[in-house]
Amino acid sequence: AVILQNGETLPCEHLVWTIPPIFAIKQLGLTYQGVSPKFCPMSLHHLVFDRPFVDKNYYSQINDFNSQSFRVTFYPNITLDESKAPYNCTVEVLCSDIKDKEILNKMVEQELKNLGYVDQDAILLSYDIVDIPMGFPQFTNDFVAEKKRQITLIEDNINNISLIGKASKQEFFVYGIVQETYNQLSKLFGLKAL
Repeated sequence: AVILQNGETLPCEHLVWTIPPIFAIKQLGLTYQGVSPKFCPMSLHHLVFDRPFVDKNYYSQINDFNSQSFRVTFYPNITLDESKAPYNCTVEVLCSDIKDKEILNKMVEQELKNLGYVDQDAILLSYDIVDIPMGFPQFTNDFVAEKKRQITLIEDNINNISLIGKASKQEFFVYGIVQETYNQLSKLFGLKAL
């Protein structure tokens, strides 16, 4: 069963855990001595343009060391409302050395245009910047090894839990997590996996 903070008990036969495994270890009362991850500061840049996006993907990950932008989510592409405003997106910036967020925001806007995501003549109508000092764990070899140790501890002690998403050994990005979730739950419930 799962016992909520208010004392309510929810009977269950199987638990699907999707957040970092260290939280499951703590909730399960397992003894574990681990190493805390180091975090990258990040900022979220919510931008609204006057024109539809040139790129038709739902999101894009930018793996260019010279770019400030890391990942972009294009909301009209997800909702299939590309033909009408607002043309809004969110750009995640990790570990930038640029402290002035207004300057950083202008760089991000120009990167979107230079990368061909946004029309060169598009006008930025509005924006909001959210600063997240402890935003993202650094994906070092030590971080990955620590996460695998945590998952192994859970799997060695609990047989009715599925570790998916941020609790997974394999997947990180949304598309892979959705496939992984479907395949794991298909096995659990006797359905055909993809």
